[in-house]
Amino acid sequence: MMSPAPLIARFPFLRRLIPSLLRRYAKLFKHRYLVEKRMGLLFLLDQKNSVDRNLLIKGAWEPAQVDMLKRQIKTARTPGQKTVFLDIGAHGALYSMMLARQGLADQVIAFEPDPVNLVQLKANLFINDLLDQITLIEKAASDAPGQIRFFMADSANRGGSRMTEAGDGGLAGETVVEADQIDSMAPLKDALVVAKIDVEGSEMKVLAGMEATIANNACLFQIESFTDNAPALKTWMNERGFDHVATVDFDHYFLKN
Repeated sequence: MMSPAPLIARFPFLRRLIPSLLRRYAKLFKHRYLVEKRMGLLFLLDQKNSVDRNLLIKGAWEPAQVDMLKRQIKTARTPGQKTVFLDIGAHGALYSMMLARQGLADQVIAFEPDPVNLVQLKANLFINDLLDQITLIEKAASDAPGQIRFFMADSANRGGSRMTEAGDGGLAGETVVEADQIDSMAPLKDALVVAKIDVEGSEMKVLAGMEATIANNACLFQIESFTDNAPALKTWMNERGFDHVATVDFDHYFLKN
C-alpha cells in the first residue's frame, strides 16, 4: 500500500477523506499485522495500534519531531566527538532505527520494558538488519534499581505503557519489570549524549537517574512532557545548565554544551 502523504499535502481537502478511505481499505483487505516501508524503514505494523496506523495511513509518525531532532544533532555535533543516542521509551524503535540508518549516532541504545512492545521492536530491528547496530536494554529507566510495577497499555495505543497507573489511554493490565538508572545501564563520559525521553509522565524519574550522564557529557535531549509537567521540567533542566531550544507539540528540546 502506497503512502498517501504527498497527495494529501498537495490537496488539503483530501486530508480527511483519503486517510478515512485508506483505513477502511486496510481494515477490510489487509491482515491486522503487515510489513510496510515507511520513512525509509521497514515496520511490522499492527493496525489496532495508533502509532502503527499513522505510519500505515499517513506515511509517518512524529515527522516534525524527527526532523527537529535531526537538525539539532547536526548543529550540536563536534568533529571527533562520539555521539551516543539513548532511545528511552523506544516503543517500536523508530527513532533508534532512523538515527542508526542515517549515521547520526556512533552508538545507539534503546530502552523498552513493555513485553509486547519488545516483540515488535525486535522484529523491526531484524527486518531492517539493525540487530548488530542497536543495543537493546529490556528495562525501564528510572531513579533507582529494582523491580517496579509497570502498566501495559491496551492495543489501541501501546505507546501509552507507563510506570504509573495514572495517565491517558486504556490499560491492558500490569506486570513487574526490572528498572535501573541510565547512569548505571549506560555509563558515558565526554560524549554528545542525545536522548529521546518518551515515558508517559515519568520523565522526572528518568532524569533523576541521569545526573552523572548530564554532568559528564554534552547533552541534547528531546523530552515529551505534557502541559502540567512542562514548567517543572524546564526549571529542572535550566538548573543543570540546559538551554530550551525548541518545542514541537509536547516534545521539548534542551541543549547543554
